[in-house]
Amino acid sequence: MSLTEDRTIACPSCGAASTTRVHKAVDVTVTPELEAMLLDGRIFLFTCPSCGHRARIVEPELLYRSRELLVQLDALGTFDAAAASSALGSSLPKTVRVVRDGNALVEKVKIAEAGLDDRVVEAMKVLAKASMPDGDGKRLLFEAAEGEGDAARVRFTLLAPDGKAAGVGLARAAYDRLAAELAASGRLVDPGPWVVVDEAFARALLAL
Repeated sequence: MSLTEDRTIACPSCGAASTTRVHKAVDVTVTPELEAMLLDGRIFLFTCPSCGHRARIVEPELLYRSRELLVQLDALGTFDAAAASSALGSSLPKTVRVVRDGNALVEKVKIAEAGLDDRVVEAMKVLAKASMPDGDGKRLLFEAAEGEGDAARVRFTLLAPDGKAAGVGLARAAYDRLAAELAASGRLVDPGPWVVVDEAFARALLAL
């Protein structure tokens, strides 16, 4: 089920303390209205009642659950997979992942909603960054799969270390070819629950 907790937050702008509600677990099978709030960032938004400053507040152990996807945010590096498996028993959905930050959690939800495989998407990101002359140090985040036929695209946001962002669109055909190649090679196997599927995972998948 979805869980929230009231916490006292010091405004990073004016320093005033106020109470805000922080989401600890988001179960969209029970509270589907939280899905849109998660994807557009409203669920993380803190607005200081004293000065109006807005900040992003993310619970470091936030848990997301849908019928097909379970994502555990482990920003502190303290997640106990064995204990979680014991507590949840056989009720795990098809895909179970661990991520290190809020952006990655939202990205996993977007990938699942688009009907794509996050392992292939991560591999696609590695290959795309390698082809960019300024790709090192930047981060690609999946946004959506759009269009049909030859016009179908996989859209990403490219984040620079200084916070600047740019849109990047790649052909959906490139995703489909990569998925077929990885499957044919026997490398696209189920990694099991509580795996971090990220750039390091993708590099191992691509044998880079």
